[in-house]
Amino acid sequence: MELYQIIQVNEPQQFLMLNAWIVERWVDNLLGWDPEEFSNVTEIMIPYDNLWIPDTTLYNSLVMDDHDTRRLLNAKLTARGKDKGALVELLYPTIYKLSCLLDLRFFPLDVQTCKLTFGSWTFDNTLIDYFPHNVTHAIGITNCIDNEGWTVLRTTVERHVNHYDCCPNNYTLLEFHLNIQRKPLYYVINLITPTSIITLISIVGFFSSSSINDL
Repeated sequence: MELYQIIQVNEPQQFLMLNAWIVERWVDNLLGWDPEEFSNVTEIMIPYDNLWIPDTTLYNSLVMDDHDTRRLLNAKLTARGKDKGALVELLYPTIYKLSCLLDLRFFPLDVQTCKLTFGSWTFDNTLIDYFPHNVTHAIGITNCIDNEGWTVLRTTVERHVNHYDCCPNNYTLLEFHLNIQRKPLYYVINLITPTSIITLISIVGFFSSSSINDL
């Protein structure tokens, strides 16, 4: 996943809105071909809706329908050799609106951690299993547009295998952590500094001795 933009951090409603580029890769054993039999063609592009694609879902999304982000996209198939299937790569842009519990105790010097939890909605990990592409830099930020209010500190990812009482098999989830820090300069200039000056003047005035001269 590549982060392109932090669109909104909404403190009252406790949600985060992101513009991101998603890359999903998997091997489909039914789509392979022998390049030697097809003029050494090793890669092809086909419309994504002509393929089976995993039902990867953002579990903490506030908007569940992402069809509009995929409807005009193609998937890249790369041959892995005779009888070895094909590597499928699906790249698409998306806008995520996800719930994020914000801790505002240290506002405006706060650091927030938002989680993005991905997994299959219907298939257990005997049918679909998930692995992160990069553990160290879980979410790419190279192309991220600067945000006036927030800075991305770091990103991490954890792979969880969960068991639920409803089902005999386990389910795999990828939990991405996005650590962001508020840029405090605006609040320091417009809130903290004036408030501190007014408070200081009030304290000095309270403890200063006063005198009344009768004329």
